[in-house]
Amino acid sequence: MCPDAEIVRDDNGNPVPDKALSDIEHVPLRYDGGIETFMRNEVLPYTPDAWVNDENTVIGYELSFTKYFYKPVQLRSPEAIASDIRAIEENTDGMFERILSI
Repeated sequence: MCPDAEIVRDDNGNPVPDKALSDIEHVPLRYDGGIETFMRNEVLPYTPDAWVNDENTVIGYELSFTKYFYKPVQLRSPEAIASDIRAIEENTDGMFERILSI
């Protein structure tokens, strides 16, 4: 990227985007002022030559199912897990030696 480079334009004089520099932004649906204000406040101060390709603009809503519907499972305590491991070890006592001796 060269900040001093000349802008490449098509036959109609429209700027041709560099695919390596393109980016996607998820603008909150209820952002005051919409996409234009979002661009002015959040993007243009950092990249003054950025622009929106209106042909690729999609307006919709994304639901985070994890955020709204996921209910975390309560994990067992380390003490309960250790107790289960000890019980399994007691039940399998001597099994390894019997397997190797066959």
